[in-house]
Amino acid sequence: KKLRRIGDVSQKHSMGEAVARRDELIFGLLVFNPLRINNIITLSYKTDNSGDISRDTSGKWAIRLHANRMKNRKRVAGQTYTVTLPSWLAALVDDYVSDHRKTL
Repeated sequence: KKLRRIGDVSQKHSMGEAVARRDELIFGLLVFNPLRINNIITLSYKTDNSGDISRDTSGKWAIRLHANRMKNRKRVAGQTYTVTLPSWLAALVDDYVSDHRKTL
């Protein structure tokens, strides 16, 4: 909530607002998903939807990581780690990529 308030009181489209929204998103990803910190740090978003965080065919945001990016080698060979983000976290992704990513 504190990060949300910091973003809310920052000047619109400012660096302060963008940093607060980015940090809120990162914190949400860490809380929601049991990925290792290195996996979180290296997540990518690409406008062509080829990044690690992308929209699926139904329009929902998801994290997709190839098995070679995962430390757990017991995964089925070549199996992609895929998890759909809950609506509260998807809203943070939408907000970040549409409004704040370009500021940073």
